[in-house]
Amino acid sequence: MRYLLQRIVHNDLRSQQPSKGRRGSLIDKGYVEETGFAHEDWNFADGVTNGFIYGYSYFRPKDIHDRFSIAFATYDKGGQWSLAGYYEDASFVESGAPFSAGLLRKRAEQLKSLQSSGDLGGDYENESVSQISARLHDEAQSYRWKVHPSDVHYLSGAVPIRSSLLPKNVSRYFSRPTDLSGVTFSALKKLARGLQDRVTQDNYKDGGEVEFPEGKRLQQLHIKRERNAKLIRLAKARFKEKHGHLFCEVCRFDFDLTYGQPGVDFIEAHHTIAVSLLSRDAKTKVSDLAMVCSNCHRMLHRTRPWRSIPQLQSLIARRAN
Repeated sequence: MRYLLQRIVHNDLRSQQPSKGRRGSLIDKGYVEETGFAHEDWNFADGVTNGFIYGYSYFRPKDIHDRFSIAFATYDKGGQWSLAGYYEDASFVESGAPFSAGLLRKRAEQLKSLQSSGDLGGDYENESVSQISARLHDEAQSYRWKVHPSDVHYLSGAVPIRSSLLPKNVSRYFSRPTDLSGVTFSALKKLARGLQDRVTQDNYKDGGEVEFPEGKRLQQLHIKRERNAKLIRLAKARFKEKHGHLFCEVCRFDFDLTYGQPGVDFIEAHHTIAVSLLSRDAKTKVSDLAMVCSNCHRMLHRTRPWRSIPQLQSLIARRAN
């Protein structure tokens, strides 16, 4: 396994799609300064293609048959490097990504929204969605990190990297991927897990309405199962691969359609089996998770025993009639 540190540009949407306001950037100069976006803006998007996610790579390793674990970092004004996310066990595919026409059009529409606010420049500035989509198709050969969705880890916030964890040759002008030791990569993963643990606690710190008469220990175990970031990412990816977008399995609510950009790829995961019914060593499977909106998630947990998804659907149908 080869371990790498790769710089990526700043992205307010956690590299799940291009974000606004970076045309003319003073920090991420070069391509993003001119065009207002960068191809790595989709490095953590849920664009599953043939069962894999493809991330942007602007270099070719000497041995393309190696396996790679890659930490992605951004450089902040003032000299601070921050971890944005990481891949584990990725492969390098020289031919690039076989993106579908639908995925390319979706990304073209995201760029078009930058265009409408004056945040898209370069050759893309005055092009139509179809023209942008065709251009992205031609550039798909540069998306050469191939990785399973369960091995893609994006962070909900930037994590500062201690200088002791950075290679000595890394400076503000660093652009090409540089090698890390396995020990250093593990330390960066630990930093990432620290953030994920804090997010898990914060998301439920005021969750008194969700009552667990089985006791606090089982409540914490259930929350842990519903907040398993790696499994949820895989479940979301499979759901999108099957249905094309994320929506509530109970009421069909779609955060993206309702809220636009803030709702992109947002959904909650509901563990369909009560923890009290599971054996101590039971492992959560993707099939145990349902995609639900926040309201339906609360209602599923409102009664004891919990309502099932079909029961809550029936309740909604009766009220509608």
